[in-house]
This record gives sequence, structure tokens and C-alpha cells, in this order.
Amino acid sequence: EVICTATDADGNSGFNAFHVIVEGAEVQLSKLLSFVTIQNLGPGESLQKKLENALAALRAKSPSTCGKIDAFNHEVSAQIGKRSLTYPQGMHLINSAQRVQSVYPCVRG
Repeated sequence: EVICTATDADGNSGFNAFHVIVEGAEVQLSKLLSFVTIQNLGPGESLQKKLENALAALRAKSPSTCGKIDAFNHEVSAQIGKRSLTYPQGMHLINSAQRVQSVYPCVRG
């Protein structure tokens, strides 16, 4: 639970609290896979298969995990503006995949 308090220049104050749920890479990647599958995004099942491969690699703690997520992002980028993905859809997918990479120990050179 996070509790925030604010006080203005006149000394008036207020507070509020909220809960924060932090999801790990596996949960985020699973949700992204579900989203892509349910929305039937991409050409055929190509994006779905890339996410399935990335999720399998992540669960196996394989060093190829980040490369597989990169491959997904590259295909999404290539599909933006074509019949399979709009720009907003593509950016949502890329941003979601990058959030996974930000909580997974990807080695960047």
C-alpha cells in the first residue's frame, strides 16, 4: 500500500492510499500473449508463435529470451500500417513487450 500526503502553501493537507501490484516478466508476457491471441493480431499466428517461443524461453531461463522478444518487436514494427496492425495496436504491443524486457534481466550492449 502506498500512502501519499500533500500540503499546500496555506498548510491544508490531504492524503490518500492505493495498492500497487507489481507483475513479473512471466505474468506480463502471458498477458501479452493472451491479448494477441484473443484480438487475433498480426499475420496469421506469427506474433502469437513468437510470444509463445519467448514465454517458453523465459520459463526455461534461457539466454535467448530477450532475443525472442526482440524478434516479436521487429515483426510488430514491420506489420504496422499493413492490414494486420494499426499504428496504435503496434505501439501497444511494442510498449508491452519492452515493459517485459525492463523487468527481465536482458543484457544490452
